[in-house]
Amino acid sequence: MASPVMRVTCKTHSLTSIEKFYVDGLGLKKFCPVQRIDDRDGLTLCLPHGRWQLVFTRKHSGDAETFEPPNDFLYLTFYEPDKGTWEGVVERMEKSGYVPMDNVNDSWQKGELRVEDPDGWHILFHNEDWPMADAIERDV
Repeated sequence: MASPVMRVTCKTHSLTSIEKFYVDGLGLKKFCPVQRIDDRDGLTLCLPHGRWQLVFTRKHSGDAETFEPPNDFLYLTFYEPDKGTWEGVVERMEKSGYVPMDNVNDSWQKGELRVEDPDGWHILFHNEDWPMADAIERDV
């Protein structure tokens, strides 16, 4: 039996900037090429073996879309248990000019990268296993 997939869709001002941040910086993979659906272009991203998709869309026409940037308490969090992989992401992000942000929670300081994506989302990249992974596997 197939397990469910979670798909999160966000508007963006620039698919090019988003691709540079998430693919070149964080190391996500393009799930499928940029698509055009009606008057929207889109980019679908995932991690290998992940059961989720992160989709960014923007209007194809020249009309600018407006949307409020997220607030400081909205995070997109990734967990990477392999220290070498995590360090590679930190190095790529820094070489690309993304400046780590101060963390609002002192317990997050060690083994975490917090940066802002091109649309203002705060991205947390932890060097640890997701603490709830075993509980989810056991209870599902």
